Amino acid sequence: MSLELTLKDALSGLQTSQAALQSISNNIANANTEGYSRKQVSPKSLVIGGKGFGVSVGEVRRSVDEGILNLLRNETSETRKLEQQDTFLSQINKFFGRPEDNSSITHRIADFASQFDALAVSPEVEASQFLAVNSGADVLRNLESLSDEIQRLRNTANNDINTTVTEFNLLVETIANINGQIVQFENSNLDGSELKDQRDRSLNSLAEIVDIKYFDDGTGAINVFAGTGQTLVNGGAGLKISYASPSLIVSRSEYTPKTATNYIGPGSSGHPVGGIPGIFVGEEAPNTDITTGISSGRLKGLVDIRDFELPMLQT
Repeated sequence: MSLELTLKDALSGLQTSQAALQSISNNIANANTEGYSRKQVSPKSLVIGGKGFGVSVGEVRRSVDEGILNLLRNETSETRKLEQQDTFLSQINKFFGRPEDNSSITHRIADFASQFDALAVSPEVEASQFLAVNSGADVLRNLESLSDEIQRLRNTANNDINTTVTEFNLLVETIANINGQIVQFENSNLDGSELKDQRDRSLNSLAEIVDIKYFDDGTGAINVFAGTGQTLVNGGAGLKISYASPSLIVSRSEYTPKTATNYIGPGSSGHPVGGIPGIFVGEEAPNTDITTGISSGRLKGLVDIRDFELPMLQT
């Protein structure tokens, strides 16, 4: 081996060691960085004419347990759903008040029942008549205020759904774009590990909104599906969800699937008659409506609050 080749051999070893040390340094510096995965540089032998001529930096591997990561995303999705519901229900609970408080609805109803019983005992007494009527009017005012508060919260939840759909679509677009970059990097034998960390962070955020499933397609890209089965990301292409939010939700407003007979479809309003449209993946069609198929995430929590939890309090 010539002196020049010997020096190149030694230099390649030094450069590879330097890359490994840099990777270790990055791991230490980012030990507490959310979404950062530990990297490990794998050396690769250089062979020319059947003979070894040093080493080079090979694959940069991420230390990630995909099974645990998937479990964490599923649990996070369920947690975000419950947190979203708690945010709204805690507000309505404050309106109900504690049963022992004189201002609570429970106390007012109990007081009305007591005044009505007193009236039944002595219906001719004007004071009993006045107290019973006044107590009944007080209960009615409070129930009307409660109904107004429920509608206000339903509209707030609906507005939050609209905002969440926009956030969701940005994440889908981001994941699709990163997919394309990773594929290009891997085809060029470049390190795409940092891009994969970015993609994982976007996946984490997506899982907070809805339940998802995903898999590596073998090219470096991942395909993402809604829990209902519809494709959200296919390689470098993302499929957005849509929601034609009504301007105002009233007490009679309810979600109406596209298959319902009173669904008028796209038109002057684009909504079901007196109802709330679905959330669709891609083209608006019965098989792309994921409104009732979502099982977890913030979006599920908001839909349940708007369509089930709050309306139940009005029945």
